[in-house]
Amino acid sequence: TFAQAVAAIDPRRATEGHVDELWLAYARSCGDDSTRRTVLDAAVAAPMASVAELAHVYVAYAEHELARGSVEGALRVLTQATAHVGSTRVDYRDESVAPAQRVFKSQRVWALLVDVYEADGRDSSVRSAYERMIELRIATPQTVVNYARYLEERACFEDSFRAYERGIAEFGYPVAIELWNIYLKRFVDRFGGSKLERTRDLFEQALDGCPSEYAKPVFVAYGQLEETYGLARRALRVYERATRGVANADRLEMYRFYIAKTAELVGVAHTRAVYERGISELGDVGAMQLSAEYAQTELQLGEVDRARALLAYAAQFADPRTDPRVWQQWHDFEVQHGSEDSFKEMLRVKRSVQARATDARHLAEVELSKQPVKSKKPAVDLPTATANPDEVAIDDDDL
Repeated sequence: TFAQAVAAIDPRRATEGHVDELWLAYARSCGDDSTRRTVLDAAVAAPMASVAELAHVYVAYAEHELARGSVEGALRVLTQATAHVGSTRVDYRDESVAPAQRVFKSQRVWALLVDVYEADGRDSSVRSAYERMIELRIATPQTVVNYARYLEERACFEDSFRAYERGIAEFGYPVAIELWNIYLKRFVDRFGGSKLERTRDLFEQALDGCPSEYAKPVFVAYGQLEETYGLARRALRVYERATRGVANADRLEMYRFYIAKTAELVGVAHTRAVYERGISELGDVGAMQLSAEYAQTELQLGEVDRARALLAYAAQFADPRTDPRVWQQWHDFEVQHGSEDSFKEMLRVKRSVQARATDARHLAEVELSKQPVKSKKPAVDLPTATANPDEVAIDDDDL
């Protein structure tokens, strides 16, 4: 019989099946609810091989009570499971501690408890359960988001924001940045520009100590806040900070974004300073790509000589045999805007760069054991830009 089976089995030595399933099968075989509850009460008190098995029995017991319309019965079972015995510092994964002393940290049990409280309309109990999960350090990032949204749905906005802040304090990066992104969006959606200084302070807190590889979306959202509710010059300052504050792999993309925003907010002519700073700060590949894009911008402004100088500069970083894009751009430029002499000069530079690249590869093959010598980036020698008689000087304070 089931009674003999559960009495005879040592869960720690069982090699096939699970003791929790045996107990639940025993309960299902009972003919009436009273007997079934007696069996389930014995099951949660019986030794189990793991804490997951014990949590499974508690959840099944609570679901049995709910299926019969007994919310109080389900809450009795779940509060019994979540009532801790001994130290709250016990590790849920510590197999040397008995499952009965660890089951109070089961996320599965707590999640069901919160669902029952919420379905029964017990607001204070829902809040207490979420807070207890955070205190026990068993809350997941999704738990924090669910708690905050629960509060937000009940118009408890400040409590919702505090829930995000508690979660951010509990979790390190990269989890914290995901919570920050949700929190900042919710805050801006709620207040717009009515609490601008407080919103700015939140963005600064999010960036303070944030690793560069996670900072890009925060900078972008911060700049968009300033564009929408603040000042254009403040938005551009945020984007300028972003070019230095993001990871190296994101810097070129961030410079492109900053350039596009500068052109949109204050005009294309003001992008020159951004291009030149980017070229000086980025590595060779980034400088090459940005120089080629800068040349296209100068061409749009009618500055043919400056565009040619920029293409010549970009070409110094491009081996014609492995990276022909810049050379093709320069070739097309000279065909459309150049002369025979300028075209010949392009071909001369191309031969020179190709010879230098060949020598560098040969040297690397001969001296494999030596550290490569880092070349110093040459300076860009640009002709003076043509003055635009129609250009209007823009002061930062006017933005």
